[in-house]
Amino acid sequence: MKRFKREIKCTQVFVFLYCLVVIVFYPEPGLSFSDPGIWLTTADLDVDLTRKEKEALIDYATSMLSGKSAMDAVVEVLPVGESRRILFLSVSDGKTPAIIGFGEGDGYKKALESAAAALPGKPKRPAWIKIDIVDGLKLQENVLLTEPFPLVKGLQGIAFPGCPSCVFLPETVLVKKIIDEKGILQVENFVKEGCPFAREFLGKTLAKERTDRLLFETTSFFRNETGCVDLYRGAPVFENPGAADYMSAAEAAARYLARMVEESGRFVYRYDPLEDRKLGGYNILRHAGTVYSMLEYYEASGDEKVLQSARRALKFLLDQVKVISRDGTDMGCVVEDGEVKLGGNGLAVLAIAKYIKVTGDERHLTVLRNLCEWIVHVQDRSGRFTVHKQDFPDGPVSDFRSSYYPGEAIFGLMRAFEIGGDKRWLQAADSAARYLITVRDKGLRDDRLQHDHWLLYGLNELYKVKKDELFAGHAFRIARAIMKAQ
Repeated sequence: MKRFKREIKCTQVFVFLYCLVVIVFYPEPGLSFSDPGIWLTTADLDVDLTRKEKEALIDYATSMLSGKSAMDAVVEVLPVGESRRILFLSVSDGKTPAIIGFGEGDGYKKALESAAAALPGKPKRPAWIKIDIVDGLKLQENVLLTEPFPLVKGLQGIAFPGCPSCVFLPETVLVKKIIDEKGILQVENFVKEGCPFAREFLGKTLAKERTDRLLFETTSFFRNETGCVDLYRGAPVFENPGAADYMSAAEAAARYLARMVEESGRFVYRYDPLEDRKLGGYNILRHAGTVYSMLEYYEASGDEKVLQSARRALKFLLDQVKVISRDGTDMGCVVEDGEVKLGGNGLAVLAIAKYIKVTGDERHLTVLRNLCEWIVHVQDRSGRFTVHKQDFPDGPVSDFRSSYYPGEAIFGLMRAFEIGGDKRWLQAADSAARYLITVRDKGLRDDRLQHDHWLLYGLNELYKVKKDELFAGHAFRIARAIMKAQ
């Protein structure tokens, strides 16, 4: 991560906490500061703490929150030094949004005491504690208010020297859209989410059209009932993750998805945890892909609760399949909003094939075949899929072309071949992959290739059957492109 390792005149900074659950570590609007003048001090941005020192800081914060004196053993381990430190202390009971206090002082101990004193209200049953220490600052002076922020989203927060509490954490910037995709400050959201002084500050800034602003980064660590961990982009950093860690993450994701399946089989597609409300919108392609992922997890875990929810979601998906007949052949189409999409059929095939494999239930085998028939029907002799989106059943074919639909179709066809052994599905997948490699992607540099994980899956399945180095070579190219973009 790029750091701004230098001392500058601090104008304003911030930090927040996030951890695994955004709703808990998303602050109430407006942070509490002990003294606005702190932004004019000089801060030490060199943060190099050991694990024991981080744990000692959290232990010390815990003792202050409980009103008890810290044990000598804790105080002895606290990091030493008298250089100026800027940090935030975030506290939550693990269920409600965190309260956050900002602090500064000569050394970590005094800065932490300052932050604890600045907490807005007394925490109730503090179960989660997060500390963010400012380790990178970049001051931009006299810039136009409309000038885009050169912001690394998720890593940098923003602050404004003229407004003591107009500070926005990286998570706030993203979730509340303080800055749009082009890096432009969204005035309405800025005022809504800012402190009580935000409107007055903005009025003065608009009058002169220019402002000073600050970008900052932090070293962050967090502790709950399971222990203390470092954070990156609000998520735990695993030094040597193993199979148990991966399975634990998969379980958390699968259990969440299972809870989000309604009785109708439809997912709660979008949910705002801050307001505890469901949002609109839907996408049947993502529905199908999610069912597939749940069944993948069931195959690895045997979790019957996840399977039960996946069955309801699969039924909803099957209800969206409409059958048409072409040249005496029944063909299935996943229809949403009056349209059939290549990717929708591909992912539906994938979900049904996985369901058949993990349960042995072949009741939906005919639907799977019908969906594959339509995919093959819209493929020309070169292997190209001529239809990506079309008004159902015989309406105009859209000019829209998805970079990912062909890969979804290829992967689905290969899994259908695995289930039924129909070589037409294998041949169609083979032909489509060769077209993508030798025509669509011909001459492209690796960094211009689509980061298409669906195609990677499909190429892997093709290679296992065909043993053709063309498929393996292109898969490695895509993998390298993805890795270089990280």
